[in-house]
Amino acid sequence: PGRGLFIFSPWLLLAFGGAVILWRDPRYAPLRSLPIAALAMLAVHAKFYDWWGGWAFGYRPIVDATVLLAPLAAIALASLTAEGATTSRRRLAWSGFALLVAWSIGVQTLGAFAYDLAGWNARVVGGVSHDIDRPEFRHRIWSWRDNPILYYATHFTTSQAERARRVQAMCEQPG
Repeated sequence: PGRGLFIFSPWLLLAFGGAVILWRDPRYAPLRSLPIAALAMLAVHAKFYDWWGGWAFGYRPIVDATVLLAPLAAIALASLTAEGATTSRRRLAWSGFALLVAWSIGVQTLGAFAYDLAGWNARVVGGVSHDIDRPEFRHRIWSWRDNPILYYATHFTTSQAERARRVQAMCEQPG
């Protein structure tokens, strides 16, 4: 929930269906390296000591995977809305896709306008900074109740103010 690719961009879940389709349909044979490359990229990144991305918003360390997963998602969406599909199936597929993309845009908008670096990442609870870079607080990355999306949605105004304060302070530094 704190850094999840499919939490921040759930429309990419379609990539799983697209990967199955491209392995079954010979027309997509030239694209078969896409899921292999995406898995290899994720495997390499998972071995990295800073796999959670430090004080990032969302899945920044693995954002390159979206370039590999997007075509797979497109293949799945094309299959769901293909010529033989019923009108209701097409509508349902496009509506579901639109809903997932709207969620993704909303979450990224939240990050673009409210993310204040330390707000959620080093959230102070009971006078103690629960910095996710410290091993004893890294469990927060997996929390459904304490995650960046909920935090910035409920602290939007204060986070924006903190962000503006930090930018102002940086601009006033000499040299």
